[in-house]
Amino acid sequence: MTAMALGHVVISEAQGLSARVLVHELEHVRQASRWGIVFPLAYLLSSAWAALCGKDAYWHNAFEIAARKAEKRI
Repeated sequence: MTAMALGHVVISEAQGLSARVLVHELEHVRQASRWGIVFPLAYLLSSAWAALCGKDAYWHNAFEIAARKAEKRI
């Protein structure tokens, strides 16, 4: 893990983040703002749904897919 968004904060173990990683995490900040308090549950349910469908819980999580799409816009 390079970075992680928690609410409106991006936490990183690295001193500097690449633009790609920052945009990815800022998309999660946007998602958290939009979904509010239910965001963690929605994220978890998206991962669970992907896993139940036999797919990778991270790569097929709808929130991660949206964050990867955001990366491509830079």
